[in-house]
Amino acid sequence: MPPNKTQKNIYAIDHSDFISIASKIAQHNNFNNIEFIQTNSRDFETEVKFDALIHEQIGDYLFNENMIEKLLDLKNRLLKPNGRIFAGKFELYLEPVALKEEFNVPFIWENQIDGIDFTFLREYYEEWLGADVVKKFLCAPLLFYSFI
Repeated sequence: MPPNKTQKNIYAIDHSDFISIASKIAQHNNFNNIEFIQTNSRDFETEVKFDALIHEQIGDYLFNENMIEKLLDLKNRLLKPNGRIFAGKFELYLEPVALKEEFNVPFIWENQIDGIDFTFLREYYEEWLGADVVKKFLCAPLLFYSFI
């Protein structure tokens, strides 16, 4: 059934297994107009051109994962002529960490961010990240590098 005029279709694309977690977040919060596709962005095909692309093609230290090459590919293949790409500003933050309990910052499942419920994610935490993840932070992140 095609969407009505007020409902926009959203495609969520990721090459990793994390796309299944994004799908669970949407289901848990009753978002029903998002299609989740596990594929590399270069392999995603559609005849539709988009008004906006929202991406997380950054990787470690901003430039892993061939971010610029992939964004240019998406722009040329999928974006309408006056379309926008978000995010268009990139910032790299550094944050010192500690392993002491008293310096713990709340995990994502302990927060309500813009009304999105992440509480159910706690059960998946160790499965995604493993037991060797840094869990404690000493202060707010500090801006190290920024570009537009």
